[in-house]
Amino acid sequence: MKLTSARKDYGIYGFMVVVFLAGTIAFFVRYGTSEIWYTLLMVAFLLVSLYFFTCTLRFRVMWDDDGIHIRQNWKPEVHYTWDDFEQMYIKDQCIMLHLNGRRYGFSQGCPNAMELIEFLEQKFSVLKTAGNFNNEIGLPLTVFQIQKEHEVAVLEMGISDFQEMNRLAKIAQPDICVLTNIGQCHLENLGDRDGVRKAKTEMFAHRRPGASIILNGDDDKLSEIATVHAASFSKQDGTTVVPYSDSTHDETSAASAVGKSGDTTPIFFGKDPHNAFYADEIQSLGLKGTSCKIHTPAGDFTVIISIPGAHMVYNALAGTAVGIELGLTLDEIKTGIEALQPVAGRNHMIETEHLTILDDCYNANPVSMKASLDVLSTALTRKVAILGDMFELGTKELLLHREVGTYAAEKKLDLLCCIGTLSKAMADGASEFSAQNDTKICYFETKNDFLNAVSSIIKEHDTILVKASHGMAFEE
Repeated sequence: MKLTSARKDYGIYGFMVVVFLAGTIAFFVRYGTSEIWYTLLMVAFLLVSLYFFTCTLRFRVMWDDDGIHIRQNWKPEVHYTWDDFEQMYIKDQCIMLHLNGRRYGFSQGCPNAMELIEFLEQKFSVLKTAGNFNNEIGLPLTVFQIQKEHEVAVLEMGISDFQEMNRLAKIAQPDICVLTNIGQCHLENLGDRDGVRKAKTEMFAHRRPGASIILNGDDDKLSEIATVHAASFSKQDGTTVVPYSDSTHDETSAASAVGKSGDTTPIFFGKDPHNAFYADEIQSLGLKGTSCKIHTPAGDFTVIISIPGAHMVYNALAGTAVGIELGLTLDEIKTGIEALQPVAGRNHMIETEHLTILDDCYNANPVSMKASLDVLSTALTRKVAILGDMFELGTKELLLHREVGTYAAEKKLDLLCCIGTLSKAMADGASEFSAQNDTKICYFETKNDFLNAVSSIIKEHDTILVKASHGMAFEE
């Protein structure tokens, strides 16, 4: 294995330093400092030389047969052997990594589920993903931030196509795998919810022996997974097939050939008491959150989830299951859940003197749109939804937008504002149903059109939901 071009960068920058320093000396010898512009030109040459010199001291990542070498600014070089990286265990919702004898954890999927798993801070030193560093570029950058003091890292991983999770999981194997739901997302590439399940479960093929798999038992697609077998195999086209058995059939014909000693029975969570982790006595507190009683094999506890929305109960259950797997006590888990605070753009409530804003503009799909509308419907003031296009929904995108519009009208909102080309279908769906109630429907082709009209349609003390796919840039 050869060094990357990063080493070549050193040579290029060094060459530029030599060139500009030579130019500076040549000017000095030829012209001296007799003219002011000569002096200024030499200073400019020196500054450019200094710039290229500092370039050689900035962050560099190189790899060779010995492993990975990381150098950042003037810090000492850090070296990880390939044996270190063979001990990385990547999961869908919770990834564990053992590096130099220390344990690190990573999470992916629903952002609020990721935040809930942060109550691991009650026992571990935690690193988490910053911003939207959740893809095949952001994930390695976050991993490289892990320091010796970190014991758990909460890492969000995003996928939108087949084999993306497989590529991430090939870095290493997971020892805890969590899936919170199979939603209607990235259907443009994945086709349908069965495709979403297939893509997300690619990581099962790379889990460690004895790994735990934690699934939403109330989800119709996930609840079908009865056993995850010990091995995977590659098809002729290079794709990886994960053999698992569901309640009606084997996912692959090769499943029966896999030794049972490495099979894994998932741990299920949900509201149904048949799940190992379940919740009851669920009571909505409106925009203040939800209270519920969580039952676990280790005991029960009552908790208040501060982020509003019934879907947050599932996220709390997933986090509880992870916490139990990692040895947290029920008191530590309860304290962590109740201390949870949402992040900007993700079900974040902003209260001002004049308005209450539900900032959920980080991303959107039909399932999350409906969940956010459920939250908005609990508001005690005038209810306003400002919704934008949902991307990557495939051939059914207009139908799915129309369904969200109808759902919004069913919630008897006071005002629904639909923004974007695809959201015209959302407005049409809402208009067809709104005849049965007093919901006012407004459609705007662009954000600028909406902003020009916003002062005339928003009223004092409104509660406003703002949500769309990230590509709509509603955070602006």
